[in-house]
Amino acid sequence: GGYSIDNIGGIHIINIPEKTTIEVYNILGQKLKDLTNLPVTTYADYGMAIWDGTDEDYTKVGSGIYLIVLTGHGQKVVKKVAIIR
Repeated sequence: GGYSIDNIGGIHIINIPEKTTIEVYNILGQKLKDLTNLPVTTYADYGMAIWDGTDEDYTKVGSGIYLIVLTGHGQKVVKKVAIIR
């Protein structure tokens, strides 16, 4: 689906400030996808991006734990997500 707050598919990453890099890593620390250039939809006071659960080649990742790393404004935030297929 599109990048909309109503899209129920994918991992929704919300409260993203402007000029933030968003990267997805597997548990071994290997970078799977750079989400920085995805369209970030702005709703009122926050931004949102959606990770569709694929790597850079648009291949679906397997079940497991993944790290979403947001970097910007002098901060780095790491969030863990689980994919269950």
